[in-house]
Amino acid sequence: MLLIILIFRVNAQTSGCPQNRTLSAATGFFEDGSGNENYMNNLYCSWVIAPLGAVSISISVTNLDLGFGDALRIYRGSDATGILVAEYLRGATPTTLNVEGGKAFVEFVTDGISVGQGWQISYSPANAPCIPPQH
Repeated sequence: MLLIILIFRVNAQTSGCPQNRTLSAATGFFEDGSGNENYMNNLYCSWVIAPLGAVSISISVTNLDLGFGDALRIYRGSDATGILVAEYLRGATPTTLNVEGGKAFVEFVTDGISVGQGWQISYSPANAPCIPPQH
């Protein structure tokens, strides 16, 4: 008797985008990972924006095109337990916002229904780093 077991993974995919990638450069730019194509269904991607010495971070969301049921969320802090600062759904208008606290968590979640062209984010410290005077 030959027994064949097939296991199907129903969990979200991560190809094309990272999970918990930390971005520590003073300024930066990143996107959903799809390039010039539509992003894939069933994705879970996340980034931590943590510019060294930043007290507040300016985040600009541009080229926003999301499918129905998909979401781009930005939280204060280093994970999704922080305060939700912004949530972008299909039809949302891209914005620039300041996130207090020196770290921001970006989460991109897609369902299996529809896709879009994605989004782009640029960030920079919204404050000058505090440098103590030298004696």
